[in-house]
Amino acid sequence: MRSPLDQIDATGKYPLMIASRNSPIATKVLLEEGAKVDQKDRWGRTAMMHFFCGEFSGRSSSVLRHLLDTGANVQAEDNSGHTALQFWARQLALVELLLKRGALVNAKTLEGITPLACAYSSDIVRVLLQYGADPNIPSSDGCTPLMTAARRGDSEVVEMLLADGADPNAQT
Repeated sequence: MRSPLDQIDATGKYPLMIASRNSPIATKVLLEEGAKVDQKDRWGRTAMMHFFCGEFSGRSSSVLRHLLDTGANVQAEDNSGHTALQFWARQLALVELLLKRGALVNAKTLEGITPLACAYSSDIVRVLLQYGADPNIPSSDGCTPLMTAARRGDSEVVEMLLADGADPNAQT
């Protein structure tokens, strides 16, 4: 008989994955009871990735800290090659926490998308560059972070990327 911690719901999620999106207390209790922190669903996503999925408002960063303190792999990838850093490169404090815990700043999805290409804030771009993000890594369709920022009309990020060595004449 399977442990209740190993049972999945109709959407393929384990209890820890559900708790990570909704409840710091339930997350902590499940981890204390032995829930597997890096167990993957059918999409290859871990509880830490589920924490980042969807709308973030109202979520507690203590959930992420519980997962990390229990040994969650910050470099784990889902079936598409996304890491937690790519799932949520929009919250500065969480990006910094993941990077401090060893997240790969230049990790690429199967489409070649890096966390820098996912970043929509100049503050996050700045932090990623400080941690060594390469502004010249193109995605599989040839788009660099500089091209993405230019397409969005984000002149501040364009300037930051150029100052950090982005090639304005890149042809990919």
